[in-house]
Amino acid sequence: MGCPDEKQSDADLALAYGLAHMGDRELIVVLPEGLELPTRQRIPWIDAPVTVMVHDSDRLIEPSQPLSRGEVLLTYVDPLVTAVHALGERAAWIERLLTWADTCPELVPAHRSSYLAWHCHGRLVLRIAKRGKGMRITGGVASATTPSPHHQVDVVDQMAPAVLHRVTSAASAAIADRLGGIDASHGEHQLQERLAGLHRKLGLTATLREFPAIRPGGARGFIDLLGVGHDGAIHIVETKIGPDPMLALQGLDYWIWATAHRDGLVAHLTDDLNHNLAPSPRIVIDYVLGATPGAPLVSPYTAAQLELIDGSVPWQVHTVADWDGDDTTISSFGRRLVPEWPRATTPRFAARVEADLVGRSGDALHRRVFFAESGAGIIQAARPAFDSLRDAGGLHGFIDHVRSSQAFALNLFGGTTVEEQRGIWRLLGCDQVEPEALALEYVDPHDALRELQPARTHQTQVDVLMRATDPDGQKIVALIEVKLTESGSGTCSAFESPANDRRDVCHNAGPWEHDTAACFQLRNQGGPHRRTYDQFVRPGWVRATGTGCEFRELNQPMATSPWLVRSSTAARPIWPRSPSAPRRGTCTPGANGTG
Repeated sequence: MGCPDEKQSDADLALAYGLAHMGDRELIVVLPEGLELPTRQRIPWIDAPVTVMVHDSDRLIEPSQPLSRGEVLLTYVDPLVTAVHALGERAAWIERLLTWADTCPELVPAHRSSYLAWHCHGRLVLRIAKRGKGMRITGGVASATTPSPHHQVDVVDQMAPAVLHRVTSAASAAIADRLGGIDASHGEHQLQERLAGLHRKLGLTATLREFPAIRPGGARGFIDLLGVGHDGAIHIVETKIGPDPMLALQGLDYWIWATAHRDGLVAHLTDDLNHNLAPSPRIVIDYVLGATPGAPLVSPYTAAQLELIDGSVPWQVHTVADWDGDDTTISSFGRRLVPEWPRATTPRFAARVEADLVGRSGDALHRRVFFAESGAGIIQAARPAFDSLRDAGGLHGFIDHVRSSQAFALNLFGGTTVEEQRGIWRLLGCDQVEPEALALEYVDPHDALRELQPARTHQTQVDVLMRATDPDGQKIVALIEVKLTESGSGTCSAFESPANDRRDVCHNAGPWEHDTAACFQLRNQGGPHRRTYDQFVRPGWVRATGTGCEFRELNQPMATSPWLVRSSTAARPIWPRSPSAPRRGTCTPGANGTG
């Protein structure tokens, strides 16, 4: 919980430390009013249940409205800064100085929109900026830690030779200190310059250094290296030397900004770097860490934070050894692979399960987490069900991932015998029933929910549909949702859709804010006919969250329950039902609607 006198950096660290320690629990971040926006803007790309609470000066704590990804991206209205500081006709005044800087082999240009600059091994040694009707020129390093001279002068007409030599002398002395190891500060900048020269070892064809960007909340920042990869993706390179608890989130910040400016970046990189990019390329984060002998490489919190970045965000870790010497080597880890780093907390359940399954699967895998042969993760008893789903086109794209929930459901239910199904019914509180054939990935052939439309052929699928007959001859059904390592129940796609013109309904309390005509989901996201969820969902099935529509984060239960209610005229549902509903027949309430 934050204090009223905290700074924005303190509020940002609250999320960073919270993510590192939350494990498989829910995280609630309580922040002072006015400092919560950056945290709210990051959360849509965090794969964990995180709630932001805000307190004012009177310590009144209230929940903050979650934001959709689309809402966050729309806040980035800043223009793309691509222009280099132009001196115009004043450049003729300092032509000799500009020629010296551009031809000195130890200098690397690092110009920005507000000034021209040249670096030596990442250290700024020459700076030129327009000032009034003239220019301010700075040569050398203004630092108490460097013995070299520092010279600053304002030029309003043709630069005198004496002034030229004083400026170049100061810059040359700073270059000598940098090359001789006397000036060893600003190591991260030195690493960035080194990487710019070795960008191909990172899989990049070209890079731009210190590219202007905006971080959540509106703070100005600079992407260490912005590049184009051999894979055709835009790469955001975030460098660090030594532990930093904000490393993972800083890379995510720039990824969010770049996603909002994807089209502009494609045009700029195509023109500036002469690289043809696809209209909508992937954006990848490269975390590049400079190793220093005897010092920790990363914060003990970084591993847990990286694991919590949503799977839609591609990232990769690289380490650099001897980055300040002649034998620089770069080691790259796999996509979204967290190295074996010391960590403050144990990995989350999902990470532990994945590591165990990868270890058990061995040579059967490729790309680290996928079975090389389709269906290799399916047990023999469930193979007929797998083949049937494959032939019907019902397999998910990630069926061969070691953590596939669909593969998990197939292995659990695909080869069950009648007696095993009776056992499942007993677990659901229904004794002495006669099971019927179960269905996997069931889709309602009548489309009672009215989800189908010409442009979108997706219907809600039920992982497992079980039917049975009780001793009285009454039909009963159970819908089972299977999860392996997922932490949620599916978010509302209409809430996330950029086309949602009534997101205010999502933010107000009550299912669909009790305004079914305005709900974008019920309007079938602009389809030719409305959906009918509201005609079947019963009051009291979910609790009010205080942060808007209850089904925004509970989309799967909302979408599967109506079919079961619709079927209740012919088959008695056993879930969901109100806790106060009277018991009927032999079935008792239990955790029998979800798995």
